[in-house]
Amino acid sequence: MKSMIKTIVAVPLLLAATQSFALYCGSDSNQNHINAGRATLKYSLLTYANGSDAYLGMTADSTMIKETTDGHFEMSTSCVGGDTPPSIPVGPDKVSDGNPSNQLDQLAEFSGKNYNVVVVGSDLVKDTGNDQQADSLDLPRTVYVDIPENATVEAAWVSYYGSGYLTTDGGQDNTTDTANGGEAGIDTEADIRNNEINITIGNNDLGALTPSSTLVGPKSRSKISWWKMQSPYGTLAYSRVALYNNRLDLTSEFVGQSGSIPVTVTRLQRADFAGKSDSSRSYDKPKGPNDNNEYANDCLGNASYSVMVVYSLPTGEDKTITVLDGMSWAWNNDFATSKATNPVPSRLALDINLQHEAIDATQDVNVYLGAIDGDKYGHHGVEQCESSSFAHETGNDHTWVRSGSSQENYYANIYEGKSAPEIGDAFPSYPAVTTVAKGLNFNIIKIGVENAQDEATNTLVHVEGDSMVSTQIPQEAMLIAFAVLEAKTKVQSEAPTPEENTAPYVTLTGDAEMTLEFGATFTDPGATATDSEDGAITPEADCNVSTAVAATYTCTYTATDSGNLSDTKTRTVIVKDEVAEAEPEPEPEPEPTCVDYTATYADHEAAGRVELKYLSSYYIIGSNQYLGSTYVGGSTTLIETAPGKFAKGSCN
Repeated sequence: MKSMIKTIVAVPLLLAATQSFALYCGSDSNQNHINAGRATLKYSLLTYANGSDAYLGMTADSTMIKETTDGHFEMSTSCVGGDTPPSIPVGPDKVSDGNPSNQLDQLAEFSGKNYNVVVVGSDLVKDTGNDQQADSLDLPRTVYVDIPENATVEAAWVSYYGSGYLTTDGGQDNTTDTANGGEAGIDTEADIRNNEINITIGNNDLGALTPSSTLVGPKSRSKISWWKMQSPYGTLAYSRVALYNNRLDLTSEFVGQSGSIPVTVTRLQRADFAGKSDSSRSYDKPKGPNDNNEYANDCLGNASYSVMVVYSLPTGEDKTITVLDGMSWAWNNDFATSKATNPVPSRLALDINLQHEAIDATQDVNVYLGAIDGDKYGHHGVEQCESSSFAHETGNDHTWVRSGSSQENYYANIYEGKSAPEIGDAFPSYPAVTTVAKGLNFNIIKIGVENAQDEATNTLVHVEGDSMVSTQIPQEAMLIAFAVLEAKTKVQSEAPTPEENTAPYVTLTGDAEMTLEFGATFTDPGATATDSEDGAITPEADCNVSTAVAATYTCTYTATDSGNLSDTKTRTVIVKDEVAEAEPEPEPEPEPTCVDYTATYADHEAAGRVELKYLSSYYIIGSNQYLGSTYVGGSTTLIETAPGKFAKGSCN
């Protein structure tokens, strides 16, 4: 808020405000607005409000403007209300979209999970002459895609855009088209469809790709949008400018990726900065050389790319993501003068109808729009852009957004090239509109949809351009390359109730008891297992059987499910040695009957119960006990302890 009060200066015969405000509001000549620092003179004769850059007219015209924030001025119809925030202005009357072929195509829709979308992009050109014209490629260019660690990538596309002058059906293109001049220019539709781009994702260099490469997925496509509008109208009959949108389905390259992933373009095979160099009419020829020192109309030269990744998170609210893309025009007819061939009698509008699941309007509803060649500076006064009377892209762009049948929201001049707010910042007049990407001829914006209708199943975006003076001075052309809606799904899918885990069940294959012959071959029949939650499970077997050893063995089979519940079954394996079992065991020998043997030493020796050792000593056979000497003689009683073995003693 400024501390000084500004005084309103009234101009005779002009509406003037009679009150004083902390921020300026009043009607004055555009020249006085310029002198006071409220407006700027551009292109030698056109006046634009500072801050909003709204076109005010010629210097002699008078306009009422309001300072909405310090140094930011907008056109106004009234100064009543003091310094209260301005309401969203009501835009000009909309022109109906009467060109059904001028539409974006539905690419994909996601719903039923916690889906999220990342949209980033960049242009690929540089302006060497500081005249807001693309002169050459500026590579490499890198953007970053942020994917959470626990996300699952559902889809990923890299699209690249550009312009080309096609020489079929008349005209000549003898200028150098590419940045280094070493490769062929864009002369035919096949050149556009086969225009190679080199992309590196993370550390993975994918090499040269086209929409027909084997590496890309099934949703790859090349689409051309001709510079001709409502049928049967066209613009200059000999102007063969085409804009293209080449889409690469690179979902497989992003699956499993997380973190901040760099996506770098290192090469674009063809980039046309020439346009037509000859035509059959003298007034179409460039009035001077361009920044490449060629007499060629490069006013539509551009090249850019975008990256779009849709991923889901394992938990969270269900969202709906709807994606449309292509290359569709919205403008007030450029070259719509008496000199043009079949001039379009009115502005060309574009309706983008985003169909989707019913949304929850209590949550954020966002629309992303990608615009090509929508800069505010345009080509007025640039000699190679032909006569200045045909200047375009210096007018206004208009965008309306409506959720379902709710109230529309209107936005003016939000495709502003490099003059757009910095990435991540909102437009001063529209806090709901944020810059996602910007460049010389490339913008991505995010619109937070206001007045979103609960349970709406479609969101309509209407885009058109116009001149506030006539179709012959400032004009505006926007090419919309894609539109994306992101919102919370109204009806959330119910999370399944966790079921109580049940243990698996093991079934033996074959008999529970097996008998094998000694030395036979054993093959374990195994077992199977099923689980209510996990389905089929392979049991672990513990079955060590050796048929070389007759024995009884036990085999154990155990199955464990994901809930750590288990079941076990056993099998008995008997190995029998039938030959060994057939041989009878020997009969135990009967114990001998006890007999007392009483005799002299000599008689015992004669009977074999004792033996004579060392010439004269008797020892008992079996126990080797010393019995006596032959010199002493004598007798004793012996018993037979085992067959042929004796000892002293008696049976009693």
